[in-house]
Parts: sequence; C-alpha cells; structure tokens
Amino acid sequence: MAVEAATAEEFLNRTFAPKEPLIEHLLHRRDLVALGARRRNGKTTFLTNLGVALAMPARDFLGYPIPERRRTLMLALEDDPGEYQSFLRRIVGRNLLHGAFKVLRGEDIHNPDVNIDASDEKFQAEVLVNALDHYADVVIVDNLAHVVNPDFNDSRRIHGAMKFFYNVAAEANSAVIIAAHPRKEKADEKLRLEDDKVHFFESIMGSSMFINTTGSLWGLER
Repeated sequence: MAVEAATAEEFLNRTFAPKEPLIEHLLHRRDLVALGARRRNGKTTFLTNLGVALAMPARDFLGYPIPERRRTLMLALEDDPGEYQSFLRRIVGRNLLHGAFKVLRGEDIHNPDVNIDASDEKFQAEVLVNALDHYADVVIVDNLAHVVNPDFNDSRRIHGAMKFFYNVAAEANSAVIIAAHPRKEKADEKLRLEDDKVHFFESIMGSSMFINTTGSLWGLER
C-alpha cells in the first residue's frame, strides 16, 4: 500500500504528543542530543549529574529549571562497573532517587548472542524494552564509539545508528543524549571549544552524519 501524504487540513487535525520540557529551555521529549567532549573532560560526570538531578528532582540543572521528577536510563558502556558504581555513589550522596535513575551495562545484557552494537536487532530490542519498562524520559548513551565500534566514520553505519536512536526517542517518547569524542589530534592541532565552536563540533567522530542528525549539540571542555 502506497503512503499517502496528508492534506494541510488532515495534518492540522492530527494529535501529536507535545514537546514537553524535561529541563526548561534545555531538553525536551524526543530531542536527539550530541554531547561532544574529549576523553577525561567530564562527559560521564556531566550526564550522570543530569540524570541524578532529574531523579531527585533538583530545582535546576546548570540554572535551567526542572519542572518535576523525571526518569533516566543510563547506558554506561564505557567505564568499569566498579568504578562507575563508586562514581555514581559520590554523585548521589544522601539524595533519594526514588528508582528514577537506572543503569544498563553491557554486562547486564545476559544473552550471549547480543552484540553491543546499534545495528544488532537484539541489542536494539534490549535497549528499547528497558526504556519502555522504565518509562524513561531520558535515555543516555555513553558513548557512541561503543555502539558503532570502529565504524564511526562510515556515514551509512552512523545513519543506521541514528535511525535506531530516533526510534527509541519516538517509541519511548524520551529524549536521547549520545556522548561522543572528537577525533584524536596532535597537540598543535587541538581545537578549543571556546575559540572555534564550529570546527570543534565538526571534529566529533561519527562523520558529519552524526552531528547533522541530532537536533542539539552540546560541547564540554575543561
């Protein structure tokens, strides 16, 4: 059956879920966000603090108001589990998160046939099921390299991964934030975010397909 375009009248009469703010003026439902930062520049710290602030909920995150408690699914694919546990414990402190922050590690996916890969249908199903079961408002992927492996410069590979992330955002009605590194540079080639934002983001691995597919670009640099 052919797909038929809607008339303006038909389109205007449809009901769509609102782009509800999760963090006012910063993050909304179904946003696709790329967070670019070099290794050890604080991507995981930033994203974990964001998820914890939503779960408490804090009054704001970096000065942007948080209207109400929100639920986060963190795909913590980069750090050692014990290290991330200690790290998360320090950030949570004595705050109560009410079960609103969940962590999904590669080691938590028990099916040996599942590859930690955005193109693997079983991996896609595990992520989506966890997002839906948790009623996740935000899904964090830390980070891009671990779900595309060595193919981060392959535009078709990145396109496939972004289609999957778009599907997660649509199906779970959640924002999706994907952390990524800029490409490795020599010391005399290193771009500073403050001095050259355009080329800093263009240097983020994942080919231009990655940053062009996301609706928001966040940069972080020490």
